[in-house]
Amino acid sequence: MRRINKNRLTKKLEKKTTSRIEKIANNDESGATIVIFALSITMIIGIAGLVVDGGSFWSQERNLATVSDAAALAGAEEYIATGNGCSEAETFANLNHDNLSNVSCVVNTSGGQGSITVTVQSQVRLNFMGALGFSNPTAESVTVVEWEQPEAAGVRPFGTCADNADIAAWLANPTAPTTVRIFFDESVAACGNGVPGNWGSIDFNGGANTNAGTIDWIQNGYNGPISTTPVTDPCGSNTEGCISGDTGSFSGSHNSALRDLRDSGETFESPLFSAISGNGSGADIRLSHIVEVRLVGYKVNGNSAGRYVDLELQANGIREAGGVNLRTPEPSLCGNSSINKCS
Repeated sequence: MRRINKNRLTKKLEKKTTSRIEKIANNDESGATIVIFALSITMIIGIAGLVVDGGSFWSQERNLATVSDAAALAGAEEYIATGNGCSEAETFANLNHDNLSNVSCVVNTSGGQGSITVTVQSQVRLNFMGALGFSNPTAESVTVVEWEQPEAAGVRPFGTCADNADIAAWLANPTAPTTVRIFFDESVAACGNGVPGNWGSIDFNGGANTNAGTIDWIQNGYNGPISTTPVTDPCGSNTEGCISGDTGSFSGSHNSALRDLRDSGETFESPLFSAISGNGSGADIRLSHIVEVRLVGYKVNGNSAGRYVDLELQANGIREAGGVNLRTPEPSLCGNSSINKCS
């Protein structure tokens, strides 16, 4: 009968048990490594997504801000000029971005004030976050541009022919102040004879030519729109820059207003015209320039042939010449992703 060696059997059992335990342990470590690796990859993708995709989103929003700013300004300028700004804004936005998912535009006006709001949107493609199940987000930019009818710059009703010899010489070289005396009876002659009952006084709004209205314009200036033109022909079918004339010359009833304006030393805007036709209050005057002047003297009593105003033409005082509405509102950007100063 064979004898079993217990010690030897025990050692074999211990060796097999140890081997199995080590194998199980190795298997557990491999599983844990896989889990840790998977978690690490997810974290790496997440961090890369925040850096790359986040940067791409930020860059897209900055680009959209530029697009919406430019589109809103273009739309505001078009609305001021034609009364239809949104079509221009939307066209402008699409021309400056190849992949807009949405463009919207709203115009609000009240009296002489207005605003245009342009919203542009675009989807941003996610390169890393998409692998984690995130959908492509939408970047957006909203810009608001406002405008307001500017205050009057004080255009007075002293109409003067630009072809007057002294005026023409100053227009050719307006670098120094020049004082000219404009006689009422002669102010029209240089631009058109045969305009009885009118010395070139300006009737800004085509009204009743009342003394009260003229006095108000002398004191405060006219606050409505005024356009000029390079055209020099008398007003006819082409009415660009044309405005009504006023009857007669300044008289004693305007003395107080003229004296206050002279004594104030204030500079103000005064129109020049290139052509005049018609009679009295029916005269048509074509404005060519607006110039900055100062009233330094006048005479409104006595014979009409001796009445005059002395105007000091200011250095470089030509404000506008040709095709510009001097009371056009100026649009200004008041609200976007960086600023918010809209009224």
